[in-house]
Amino acid sequence: MENIKGLLLFISLLAIFGLFMGSVSAASLNLTDAELASSGVKNYTIATSHVPGYVDVSNKNITTPSFLNTLTTYTVELNKNVKTSVTLISVAKPKSPSGSAKGTLKKSEYVKLASNIKNYITKNKVAPAYASSTLGKIRYESIVYIYSKIIDYYRINKVLPNTVLVSNIKGMDSKGVIIPTRQSTQDLTVTDVIAPATGVKGTTIIVPNTIKNLGNTATNGFWVTYYLISGTTNAYTYMGERYINSLAAGAIDQQNTQLTIPTNILCDNYFIMVNADSTGIIKESNENNNVMYSTAKVNIIDATNYRPVYITSDNINNTLVDNTRINNIVTALQQLGLFAVNYGLGPNEHYSILENITIPQNALIVDIYGGFCAGTIWEMNQSYYKYYKGSRSVFTIWIDTPITLDDIQFLPRAHDDDFTPLYGNPGGFPNFSDTNNNGIFEPGPGYTNGIIYPKQLLENDGLNNPAQFLINNGYHYLSLLNEDINTIVDSIFQEATNL
Repeated sequence: MENIKGLLLFISLLAIFGLFMGSVSAASLNLTDAELASSGVKNYTIATSHVPGYVDVSNKNITTPSFLNTLTTYTVELNKNVKTSVTLISVAKPKSPSGSAKGTLKKSEYVKLASNIKNYITKNKVAPAYASSTLGKIRYESIVYIYSKIIDYYRINKVLPNTVLVSNIKGMDSKGVIIPTRQSTQDLTVTDVIAPATGVKGTTIIVPNTIKNLGNTATNGFWVTYYLISGTTNAYTYMGERYINSLAAGAIDQQNTQLTIPTNILCDNYFIMVNADSTGIIKESNENNNVMYSTAKVNIIDATNYRPVYITSDNINNTLVDNTRINNIVTALQQLGLFAVNYGLGPNEHYSILENITIPQNALIVDIYGGFCAGTIWEMNQSYYKYYKGSRSVFTIWIDTPITLDDIQFLPRAHDDDFTPLYGNPGGFPNFSDTNNNGIFEPGPGYTNGIIYPKQLLENDGLNNPAQFLINNGYHYLSLLNEDINTIVDSIFQEATNL
C-alpha cells in the first residue's frame, strides 16, 4: 500500500513538473544575434579549418548542429524578407560526415538546399552528414561554413549574396565560439527634415521629418521639438513638439508633422530645426547627433488678408509662351501685394500640387487650361480629389476657347480621356448623350473588353451643364474667349482677397 501511495505521489509530481515545463516558452535567436554568431563561426573556421562545437551568444549556448538549423531557417526566411526570431531546437550531430564537393552555388540553389536541410533536421532531429547539390555531396562541416558565410554577408550588406563559394571543410572541434555580450546602446538622430516653400503667419505648415534609433536597444518615450531659425539673425522661434512613446533598435519614426507659425514672427526666410530628445531624457551613446536643419528655407509671409497664390497651367501653346503667361500673372499679383508662385506646367500639375503637403492649406490654387475637359471637371467632385485639396481653394481659368463654359449644355468625354470610368460604373460620368432617345447608354465599339476608346464611342458620356456643376460643388471659375491678362489678374486678386 505504501508503495502504491509513493508511486502515485511520484506520478503527480511528474505531471506537475510536465505542466510547468510546458508553460516555459522555448528560447529563440533574433536576427542580430544570429548575424553576430555567424560571423564568429565563419572566422573560427577560417582560422582553424574546423567548425566549432558550439557558439555562445547573448547568454545562449547553442550547439553547432542546432545553429545550422538556425542558419538555414534564416536563409530561407530572409529570401522572403521575413526576419522573425528563430526558435532554438535540440539537434544531434551527424555520426559520419562525408562528401568533398567544391565550387560555387547560385542563390536559387543554396536557398533550396537550405530548405531541404531545414526539413531534414525538423524530421530527424539530427544534422545531415552531407547535402546533395549540383556540385556533388557537400560535407556537414562545409554546410555549416557555407551558411555562416551567407548570414554574415547579410549582416554586412543587408541582402543575401548572389553566389556562395563551397570549400571542403573537415573536422569538428569540441571548443566553441563565444560572442562578447553587446553593450546596450540608444542613439537617437534626425535623418530627414523637409521645409515647405512658403508659410503664412498664424497658419499651419506640414513638415515631413524622420527620427531614427541607431542604437541596439529600444528607447523609452521622448520629445521631438521644432524651431524656426532665421536666415538673417539666426534667432530661434519655437513652433511645436511631438512625443514618441518608444523607438525600437534600428527603427524609424516618420511623420508629416503639422506645426503652427506664430503670428508675431518677422517675415523672413527660415530654416526648420528638429531636435530629437530635446529634454535629454534618453541616455545615448552619442549625444551630438540629435539635431538636424532643413536644407531649404521656408519663406514666412504675412497673408492674414489674402490667400497665397500658386498657379499651374496645362500645356496650352508651348513651354516658353505658357511660362511667360504665368510669370506675367505672377508679377502683376506681386505688384498688388500678393504672394504668388509659378508652380509649373503639365497635364497633371493641377493634381500633383494638391498632393504636395508643403503647399499651405489656406492657399489659392489657380489652374489654367486652353480647352475644356469633362474628366478634369468631374474629377473635382471625387472624394480623393477633395481629400488632397483639403481646405485650399481651387480657382479654374479657361482661356482662348471658342465658347465659354457657361454656353455648354453638355460637355462630352474628351477624345483622349480613356481614364475616367464609363457612365454607369463607379466614379463614371453622371450623364450621356442619348442620341436615339431610348434611355439606354450605348457605347458601342468605344467600350471593348473593359477598355475605353473615346473616338469610337457610339454615344458619348460626360457632364450636363458643367458650369453649374462647378458652382454646385463650391468652385469658382473664369472662362475667356481670349487671354486678357488684366481680367485674369483682377479675378485671381478677388479670389485671393475674398476671405
